[in-house]
Amino acid sequence: MKPGASYLFTFFVRTQDVEPAAGGMGARLYIEKSSGDRASTRQQGTMPWTQIRVGPIEVGDASFVTLMCYLHQASGTVWFDDISVVEVTEAVARSLAQQQMQARFASDVTVVRALAVEADDQAALEQINALQERAWESELETEVDYRAGPPWFPMHVELFRVAAQVNARRLRDAGAVVAWVDDPFAAFPAAQLIPDERDASAEVVMCRDERDQALVKLCNLADEPMAVKVAVAPPAGDGAPAIALREVICIDPGLGGQMYGDPLPLLDLTDGRATMTLPPGVVRGVWLQIDSAGAAPGDYRAALTITPAAGAPVVRQVNIRLLPVAMPAEKPVVTWNYSYENYWIMGERWEQARRDLVEHHINAYCWPHPYLPWPVLGEDGVLQPLDWSRFDAGLRSHDNIRWLLLWPGFEWGENVRLKLDLEPGSDEWRRVFVEWFTALREGLAARGFGPDRVAWYLADEPCNLARATAVQLTGEVIREIAPDAYVLANPYGAATQELLEMMDPVVNLWCPSLSMLDDEHLEFFRAGTEVFWSYQVLAKTADPFGAYRFSFWRCHDRGITGQGFWCYADAKGSNWDPYDHERAEYAPIYDGDPRELIPGRRWEAWREGVEDYTLLWMLDEAADGELTEAQQQVVAQARTAVETAMAERTPPAVTDARGEVLQALVAMAAD
Repeated sequence: MKPGASYLFTFFVRTQDVEPAAGGMGARLYIEKSSGDRASTRQQGTMPWTQIRVGPIEVGDASFVTLMCYLHQASGTVWFDDISVVEVTEAVARSLAQQQMQARFASDVTVVRALAVEADDQAALEQINALQERAWESELETEVDYRAGPPWFPMHVELFRVAAQVNARRLRDAGAVVAWVDDPFAAFPAAQLIPDERDASAEVVMCRDERDQALVKLCNLADEPMAVKVAVAPPAGDGAPAIALREVICIDPGLGGQMYGDPLPLLDLTDGRATMTLPPGVVRGVWLQIDSAGAAPGDYRAALTITPAAGAPVVRQVNIRLLPVAMPAEKPVVTWNYSYENYWIMGERWEQARRDLVEHHINAYCWPHPYLPWPVLGEDGVLQPLDWSRFDAGLRSHDNIRWLLLWPGFEWGENVRLKLDLEPGSDEWRRVFVEWFTALREGLAARGFGPDRVAWYLADEPCNLARATAVQLTGEVIREIAPDAYVLANPYGAATQELLEMMDPVVNLWCPSLSMLDDEHLEFFRAGTEVFWSYQVLAKTADPFGAYRFSFWRCHDRGITGQGFWCYADAKGSNWDPYDHERAEYAPIYDGDPRELIPGRRWEAWREGVEDYTLLWMLDEAADGELTEAQQQVVAQARTAVETAMAERTPPAVTDARGEVLQALVAMAAD
């Protein structure tokens, strides 16, 4: 490779009956380089020869990369062929940008065509086919403003206009702008068939001191963009919940993935109204953020009025029932999201992030090795006093720290040698390690972090022999000199059972990937842990409901008391633009507003999941006491609803179960 250059990797793959085991990755191409690894999207099942692209990838100072074709923890057969590595010159970059936009258009053609097929609209199908043929022969615009949401180029406008016409022919009396209530965390495609029966009001049941939400979707069925005025008549009364308005905008997740609504920028109000411009056929949303902090229990009603430039105003009601149960300030679940201060999106906005993390119930922080005071030896080999300045600065810049996950990065040779070039496992290494770790524990205790608030996160994702060995080596010393210390390991599906059993004697805080928790793994981890946590790696394409909110229901069901995800702010470029850098984006927040880091629906789903977990925990705690017959009945009814939600795994089932849990808490609190 040419150091400093970028390369595009492509290959063809065919699969037959590829079925990954729990946590398995299926068929992938793995690219290893000195500045970080990359892998292609995972393939499974049976599929014909398909071309896959990875990159562009910046190789940094690497002069070579290693490619590995593999089938990971899966049955079946995979074929790889025609692996190609091309340097990304200006001409290649232009060609790649055109391919990306063509992929974007092809994906959206698939969505709109599905609408037309479901509506049996032959005229629309003919229009779509003609548009697709034109696109194949055209050069699409590639310089677009992703923050504005789709459509992004003239042919894109035509395609979504067809979606508007499909809905307009179906809903002849609906008016130019249609508004309907939907679950805030349900699917939010950029184009959809508008339901024949549309909810005109949202029902929100919440407790005190929490945040909830309602969603009203909007779609313009006219042929041209239309401006609409949006206003909310808030609930009356001094003790009413507060309501803020946000807009839901669809994003391009990249690589031809289906667009969906995620960013939630604040709507700017003038005289109590905001203006939204609705392009034809694209679904947008108004997100009502409801805050019950300081509000009084009772029934409230808010009204959202949408006034189009042409046509009659549309009103959608939001009925809020605020129950006499308070959400506790300290949540019973430990949560973290690798919220490092140095990510690009933070810039000079750490104070905003600091508040945002607390508002979304983050109460544990993973601190990597630069935060830790490393050992320094004097000329006589004696350990010098530790330098806590960086660590203490971190304490001052964070709030609501319930746990610290201290990550010394022993997967790297320099770190496991204690940055002193000591041979790991030697007598001198052990002497220094024991003295250093003892000094660390003393310093942590002096700062209020006893062993019950610190997890020693020795090596990240120890799924190969080298990393598992680092955990075993350092964990043995830690558990010997500090039996009450928590040693954390966070394997994912790549870890073999042999590696897990190798680490098990020293690990007493298992934190496996949630995706690998089948019954067999679940039994193993429960048997070998004092504290049981889990984590996920959640890219921009992760489902707000299933991956974020419902994951907390799964954790509660499995007895997991902590959950983290990668990652709060991992975005090299703007999170709106999927192609302005080489790596996948994970951040559930967006840049673009100096007042705040704009939340996504994914981030709000995480907050909602923490609050759901808390209510489920409150039900367990309250039901543990002596109950009247009537209370036993409401508890049984709530638990039946929870079982239904766990079985159905749908937003309506979870909403119903949450309401039943709240009603049970009210019934028990009344005694």
